[in-house]
Order: sequence, then C-alpha cells, then structure tokens
Amino acid sequence: MNDGYREKRVVPQPSKISVTDSNVMGDRYWLNSQPMPMKGRPCTCTESMLTSQLSRMPISPDAWCWTEDVADVPDSMNWLRSDAAAHPASVEPELSTWAQTNPDAWLIVDGRGGKIPDAGGDLEEILRGLPVYVIMIIEDDAIRSTHPFPPWEYPL
Repeated sequence: MNDGYREKRVVPQPSKISVTDSNVMGDRYWLNSQPMPMKGRPCTCTESMLTSQLSRMPISPDAWCWTEDVADVPDSMNWLRSDAAAHPASVEPELSTWAQTNPDAWLIVDGRGGKIPDAGGDLEEILRGLPVYVIMIIEDDAIRSTHPFPPWEYPL
C-alpha cells in the first residue's frame, strides 16, 4: 500500500427489510422513533406533528423551512428558498453556506413532492453532513413508510 493511499470505506445503505414478522414491519426501516433531532442524525415528521412538537419544547428553536414556496412554510418559521429546478451541484454549497451562517438554527426540509431540488441522489448524505439539526417534513400518510431517516416523536 502506498504511503499516501487511504482506503475509502463504504457505509452500506439500507434496502428492503426481510424480516419474518407477520408483515408488521412491511417496508419500514425503523422499528423505533427518535426522541429528539440530533446533529448528523436527521429525522422525519409530518407538518402537524412538527408544529405540535416544537410548541411543546421549553425553548423554541430558530427553525428555517427549506421549500420552494413561502406558502408551504409552517407558522413561526423562517423561509429558506429552494428552487426545484436548480442544478444538483448547487444543493450542497447552498446548504453548507446556510449552516455556517446559522449554526444554531434547525433546518426543516420540505420533503413533500418536488419542493426541493434534486441533489443528484446525494441528499441523504448532504443532510447527514450538515452541522445543524435537520427534520424532513413528509406527507401524513407516509410517516411509517420507508424513509432513510427515523420519525421524530417527542416523548413529552
């Protein structure tokens, strides 16, 4: 092995679960929810649940919703404009710059149907790499379906 060579490690990505569970799991990745968002560990939530859970927190975080239209931003959040037609290469620099500017803010990603740009298939990695709390808003009927991030269910 060369002195300047470093082996790249590949983290396996989840695929369909094959568990004998009388179809209790279905296609879900996550058996348990995540009690709180953590940096480097994004989670999912419906808009109504997100609003409810943020209102129960002792200190309301500075939340920014990354979505295409200001009308899709939940109450009491700031708007981080996205352009669904933007080039995939622009996503990571845009979010990294925003995270450096707002290190204590929470990023709420609007994952409901085409409201954010395609990141060339790397959105999951980009969101995990941001040094801020990340929550992805998903459709009400999709909360228990297959997602790369666990659902956020505030325990209080």
